[in-house]
Amino acid sequence: MDLSVVKVWYQSGRGIYIEKEKHYLVPELLLKDDGLVRLDTEQQVNFLKMPMNEMRDADELQAFDIPAGEVKQIWVTVQVPVDAATGEYSGTIQVTVGDEGDDFDRGYGPRREQNMTYPTVNRLISTLQWEGYREGYDDLRYVATLENLLNR
Repeated sequence: MDLSVVKVWYQSGRGIYIEKEKHYLVPELLLKDDGLVRLDTEQQVNFLKMPMNEMRDADELQAFDIPAGEVKQIWVTVQVPVDAATGEYSGTIQVTVGDEGDDFDRGYGPRREQNMTYPTVNRLISTLQWEGYREGYDDLRYVATLENLLNR
């Protein structure tokens, strides 16, 4: 299992369109070190922890803070062997708050795998979840195109 923080950072535009005057917070980077990119919310700019030519993420997930009243996305990747049987799998993820711990395993029972794609020897096989995500992304691009055309 591999864990990453989904880093929200400022981008100039949405989708494939650049709007130099506008900056949008976009959940885009998968990082092991949440502090690698720092945000200035007043000026809407990103700052890097180190010079660009020395930029390197941590090898393992680093401790990070979630301020009260805010949320943070965590990306969980589970590598399932190609020859693994389809079925139910269970496990526990532990979240530690200070010296206290609280896990996500609250007796909800086992979970079915939720693959967005299934790897095969030659290609990926998409799923309904992936197609829904892809369609939503395409819809966002269409909306951005229409907004840009209307703003001309």
